Amino acid sequence: MTNNRTTKEGKGKGKGKGKEKGKEKEKEKENLYIVGLKLMNSGKYLESIQQFKAHLKQNPQDHEAFFSRSLSYYKINSMKKAEKDLSAALSIKPDYCKALILRGNVKNLQGDFSKSISDYTRALELRPNKFGALYNRAVVYRKQQKYELAINDWDLIIQDRPDYAIAFFNRGCSNLLLGRIKKAYKDFSEAIFLDPSYSEAYYNRSIIYLNRELPVKAIRDLNKTIQFTPRYARAYLSRGVAYLSKRQYEKAIKDFKLCLGIDPNSADALFNLGIAYHCSEKNYKLALQMFEKVCKLDPKNSLAFFNCGLLYQKLSQAPKAIHFYTKAIELKYNLAYYQRGIAYRENKEYTNAINDCTRALEVGELEKNIIYLNRALSYTDNGQYENAIMDYTRVIEKDPNNLQAYFNRGNAYRKSQQIDLAIEDYSKAIDINENFAPAYNNRAISFHINGSYEQALYDYTKAIHLNSKNPDFFINRGLTYKNKNRYENAKSDFEKSLLLDGNYQLAKDYLEEINSIISNLSSKRKKSKRKK
Repeated sequence: MTNNRTTKEGKGKGKGKGKEKGKEKEKEKENLYIVGLKLMNSGKYLESIQQFKAHLKQNPQDHEAFFSRSLSYYKINSMKKAEKDLSAALSIKPDYCKALILRGNVKNLQGDFSKSISDYTRALELRPNKFGALYNRAVVYRKQQKYELAINDWDLIIQDRPDYAIAFFNRGCSNLLLGRIKKAYKDFSEAIFLDPSYSEAYYNRSIIYLNRELPVKAIRDLNKTIQFTPRYARAYLSRGVAYLSKRQYEKAIKDFKLCLGIDPNSADALFNLGIAYHCSEKNYKLALQMFEKVCKLDPKNSLAFFNCGLLYQKLSQAPKAIHFYTKAIELKYNLAYYQRGIAYRENKEYTNAINDCTRALEVGELEKNIIYLNRALSYTDNGQYENAIMDYTRVIEKDPNNLQAYFNRGNAYRKSQQIDLAIEDYSKAIDINENFAPAYNNRAISFHINGSYEQALYDYTKAIHLNSKNPDFFINRGLTYKNKNRYENAKSDFEKSLLLDGNYQLAKDYLEEINSIISNLSSKRKKSKRKK
């Protein structure tokens, strides 16, 4: 009996141990998952993944464990593994809304926007008012540039959460991108009303003010942006642009430098700093340094290359200007053809200048009269007077009161020995502007060529009256006096020319010549008196 009882007792004890072991195993399984969650929540994602892995080995159908492990993978940016776990969770439970949303997020980060939208939409079919799915789908629609669909989702969020500033802000962004400025303005203003410290809403509203040429209001909003987000580089950049539009160059320069202090490689800040230096201090070299930095940071910035060309041109370095204009042209900035044409002319490469002006006419991005005027100058410099006259005539046909066209056509007529026509054009220029001294001077030259010395002297005197600081006017009148044998008057004019420009070699030469003539005449008179 003892043996039997012992056997029964032994069997009884064995059953009890089996139950306990089963409970322990269940507890162990549960503990693996709970420990994994605790590790994940404390940011120990790699350790949590190992716990979930052990748990799933024992519980391969636990959709929540797959989801939790996917979340840990998501946190360490292991998107492919996260996606695999989420798909496993959804294969076990197809209506698992959280997994659909997270997989949508993964697909979004992978750039697979269509599948991302598909997951969010499926989640919304299961739970129509699921905030996370609506919010994230709206964000992805915006990335896809499907702004109307994004706005529809923001509308649904706003209906459910009318005091949610972020939704108004994001709807405003989509409205802004659709060109619905009033609606965007209203949305940004509502976001600011709901959250007075919403720096991005202030920033975006400031952009609307800038585009509407309301710099004072833009500056006010940007001050708020900077108050709430002091390290917001683009806010300093935009405020600098606003100051630039108000010609407050020192403030603009300060803001562009603050932007660069936060973002040293901001090509936009460097570009605008170049403009500010150019406008404020006429410091072409410093401005040039900024634009050249932009060219290195952004080799496709055609406008930066173009501005380098302009500045080298202002520094009288035509070859370097030509180099940068050529770079701008290679980047399809067609306005550079015209400006390069001017640089070629300054470099005395007249054929290239003519070709560039012709190309500028073909491109058609500038008003034709401006191009005709400059091409005509190159034709004149190249001795192609008839072509120059044709271009000036084209300008006059479109603009009968264009002073420069008449004046320069007069020069072309004079250089081609068509003196009467030259005089007519100079006279027309004077009719348009009776205070235009160069027209009197050049008409006087034409009268001089014709031998009409008195008319020439009258015009030279008029030119000098209008501009007494031009040494050439005195030289020209002096030459006419010389031809009329009025040597003392000629000498006086050559001396006045030298007073204006002490290094003017031509004036020195003429003065030396006239002094020699006067000296010789004086000697002849003395000899003549002796003979008598």
